[in-house]
Amino acid sequence: MVAAIKQKGGLTYGILLNHLWFFYEPGTSDISIALVDPSLSYTWKNGFSAGVEEQSTYDWIGEHWTIPFKMDAGPLIYFDRLEISFISAGVYCVAHDPSDPTWRITITGPFVIK
Repeated sequence: MVAAIKQKGGLTYGILLNHLWFFYEPGTSDISIALVDPSLSYTWKNGFSAGVEEQSTYDWIGEHWTIPFKMDAGPLIYFDRLEISFISAGVYCVAHDPSDPTWRITITGPFVIK
């Protein structure tokens, strides 16, 4: 796995590259999957952030791509010692397995207690 990330002011951008090999016992399937994950986000001083990310995977054995493109945005909210980042995201899968959805919507609320 290789990762590079850069932060300058409110801008954060980076890339994650990974390749997974796994060889099972005889008679079962092997795994050979590559991941390319570039991302870009910006956080304003008031805590609101927006970003884009694209987590492409390629299955070298099945010879197919999965390419989801994600856009997200949300505020950082403070409740006393609790920080909650409410993030809404839309994901469009440019290329995917026929059994996977083309569109997804997610809402997350990770928090930190100080």
